[in-house]
Amino acid sequence: MRLHGHRSRVLILVLASCGLSACASGCEDETPDLHFHTPRATIQTLLDVYGVADVPEEEVQRRMSLGRRFQLQDPELFHRCFSDFRGPEDEGLAGYVFGSLAAAKDHLRITLSEDEATVIPQIDGGQGRPVTLRRDGSKWKVVLRESVPASVQRRLRAVYRRSREQHEGAGSSR
Repeated sequence: MRLHGHRSRVLILVLASCGLSACASGCEDETPDLHFHTPRATIQTLLDVYGVADVPEEEVQRRMSLGRRFQLQDPELFHRCFSDFRGPEDEGLAGYVFGSLAAAKDHLRITLSEDEATVIPQIDGGQGRPVTLRRDGSKWKVVLRESVPASVQRRLRAVYRRSREQHEGAGSSR
């Protein structure tokens, strides 16, 4: 009887071990990334990577009005907040979205459909520019091209091009 109990325990350990190793190879994809598992989590991640999630909204607005910059603490995670972030040319668009959300971070209205969310900053009794998020598998990501007005996109891209051209020109004259 005692031998039978030992065999049962060994069998349970073997099955548990097999289950864990099977999960290690297949369960990883099923575990949601908590940074992006809901539209609100994505917005929180966006605020966290700049260290403003716990800063009062009024203080964020005060810093913005003084022209102060916020320190990006995790660029890779920040870029992952966006479905269509392509590279340095999109930094201005991402910053625009961050600024609009951070300024009204305690007054964001989120409307949700099955695969799309709209976040509307409520500013001084009015509404700010909507930010669009779309579900990509189990992750919710901000869609830059739908969240930044076309005229602002053109201006930010022109600023980026001029800056890049000046930098490249300065490099060739050395």
